[in-house]
Amino acid sequence: MCSDNYSGLLSIYQAEYKLAGSVIPHKSSENDGVVEYQSCAGGLPTSKFGTTYDDTFYLTGLNHMDTTFRNGDALVVNSQKPVKWFECLL
Repeated sequence: MCSDNYSGLLSIYQAEYKLAGSVIPHKSSENDGVVEYQSCAGGLPTSKFGTTYDDTFYLTGLNHMDTTFRNGDALVVNSQKPVKWFECLL
């Protein structure tokens, strides 16, 4: 699971990661507020990533804290369902 958008889920952490994503000197705007998407991908081609939770390589719109499963899933947006993604891996 990697992310290309630091906005993430509505949570108490959202403002913190929006600030981090815009203030930390990343090489790219595609980051989760801390880790850049290309760094997270670890050399895998971006074509291997999909934006739905049933993709093995999941490209999300989550911030760094959201990827720790602490904020659950979005109700509608498939690119913001980390818990469902983890359940699909089991």
